[in-house]
Amino acid sequence: MSYAAVTHQGSILQMGSPLVTISGVTDLAGPALGITAFLDSTAINDAAKVFRPDSLTDYGEVTFDLYYNYADTQHAALKAAAVGKTTIAFKELVGSPQDCSATYTAYVSMSELKNKNGFVAVTVTAKLTGAPQVGA
Repeated sequence: MSYAAVTHQGSILQMGSPLVTISGVTDLAGPALGITAFLDSTAINDAAKVFRPDSLTDYGEVTFDLYYNYADTQHAALKAAAVGKTTIAFKELVGSPQDCSATYTAYVSMSELKNKNGFVAVTVTAKLTGAPQVGA
């Protein structure tokens, strides 16, 4: 079985309902899925450490850097969701052309404002509330 690499250049990140493209996104990573923790279940007569996964699934998070514009409606909605602790629907359209997608709902947090190449920027972290739906 062979796999083709999918680049993030030309990708689109959308949010809200209806979905609207977020402008100014400069970097996008995730989601990464995993187990929240491994529990040590080693018995005294085991020859090696024994671990079992915790029963809780961590659906991961998506992080992206954003050139922040106070006047941008989507940027203001991200900030409002972070402050109000509400979820937002997201959709990633990956590749060029955008032939792969992932949709998910997440809580967001934003880093402090920073200088990136002379522009105001933030890092946004979207903590997924459930498994992402992946499609072609």
